[in-house]
Amino acid sequence: MPHTPETLELEIEALLKKDQAHQAVRVMEDYAKSGFSFSDSLFYLWGNAYRKLGDIPAAMSLYAKAVQLNPDSPAKLALRAADRIMSFYNENMFNQ
Repeated sequence: MPHTPETLELEIEALLKKDQAHQAVRVMEDYAKSGFSFSDSLFYLWGNAYRKLGDIPAAMSLYAKAVQLNPDSPAKLALRAADRIMSFYNENMFNQ
């Protein structure tokens, strides 16, 4: 049975609570390939999965999509926080 946006949100939230971000990303990628629509909440959760995996740029991209759909989305704060992380990051400091 295909996911509805609501059941998918619940599944992704459960996976993230169980620290299964890789699985959450796979489920979201499959959903994206299916051509179904995304809510701001789904983009936000997908971004959270990438953030948990340490892929901040991918998370930021998904947070930005969530904010485009809903300017009041919690993704707005997550995007701001991720932006601060990326502006603080200095690749050369970690390679010494």
